[in-house]
Amino acid sequence: MLKKSYLFSTLLIAMLILAACGNTGDNNDPDVENETGTAPNEEVEKHEDTEKQDEDVSDELENDEKAAENDENVEDSVENEKPQSNDFLTIAEQVDSDAQDFSMYILPEYTLTSEEPGRDSLYLTEDGQIFMRIETLPADEETYTYLKENTITTLEATSSGSTPTELTDENFLPQGAHIENAVGYTVTTAEGIVTGIVFERNDLLVRLTIFDTQEGLYFSDFLKMGETVVKK
Repeated sequence: MLKKSYLFSTLLIAMLILAACGNTGDNNDPDVENETGTAPNEEVEKHEDTEKQDEDVSDELENDEKAAENDENVEDSVENEKPQSNDFLTIAEQVDSDAQDFSMYILPEYTLTSEEPGRDSLYLTEDGQIFMRIETLPADEETYTYLKENTITTLEATSSGSTPTELTDENFLPQGAHIENAVGYTVTTAEGIVTGIVFERNDLLVRLTIFDTQEGLYFSDFLKMGETVVKK
């Protein structure tokens, strides 16, 4: 009888131990939620989302910094360009024509001389083949039309019949106070680029004929000086 009781007690203890081991295995199941009530997989996903958001914010800040740097570079470029026109006036000298009723500003590297009544020549001092012819007449519609048509004809003859190209970019035409109706045409010859420009300023009609190199190295100088032509 005692043996049976002992065996029964032993069997009961063994069953309790097995039951306890089963509960421990359930607690180690990876699908069981942690103490916070959040599954481990959900915590990993949230962590990855947070890292991605941090990366996006970092990229946005970097792009904003680059955009700001680009804006500063553009502003610096514009500021560097502004003084050029002012510099021109500070180093140029105002000169009166001996043969015509106008004055203009001339850069130190150039010389103004009178060819004949109604024509002046502004040439590069070190190379007389680089020059700009200046003609002025009283302003009226008929004379303006004549000068414009005659300029095209003259350029065609200079280039052995090539058709002149009209200048449509305003950066290649005279600009300034009271300058109106500016037109220009250009051709390329064996000697270089020839450009004819006609414009009105107050009561004066002005025609500029520029004889430049093949590379157009002096056009900008001649244009700046030409747009300062005013009646005396």
